[in-house]
Amino acid sequence: MKNQFLFPYKLKKPALVLLIVSLGFGFLILLFDNSPDFFNILVGEKLKDGQLVPKYLNIGDTLIGSLLILSSLIYAFSREKNEDEYLQKIRLDALVLATYINYGLLFIAFVTIWGFDFLSVLVFNLFTHLLLFIIIFTILKLKMNRSLKYEE
Repeated sequence: MKNQFLFPYKLKKPALVLLIVSLGFGFLILLFDNSPDFFNILVGEKLKDGQLVPKYLNIGDTLIGSLLILSSLIYAFSREKNEDEYLQKIRLDALVLATYINYGLLFIAFVTIWGFDFLSVLVFNLFTHLLLFIIIFTILKLKMNRSLKYEE
């Protein structure tokens, strides 16, 4: 059974590298509460004290967030080397479980966090579903591989 909706297997490793890099940069931006200056781009000029001064925009959050979404999406939904129906069932089970966990955590956040802090929760929620899926799918694959080795 050929599934048309999965990315090719050859994209899995480059997507993993981009995922790790974007997670690293994302945590650094989160930790230091600011994007590095090399993410600044010149967008025009603004008037300050009667003089035109360059206006810069830091695109670090946008760039890292976009890379994180794209790399995790490609990594999560790339074919495996030996894709079969059982692996597709595991993929579906992992997706369902990740959805339950993600929305369970979001529900808890809805009833416990208010105000401006909730905006941070929503931003994190953009990434948690795919990351939870990747973690759960990897764990279920490892369990499957161990049980297959145990049976041999």
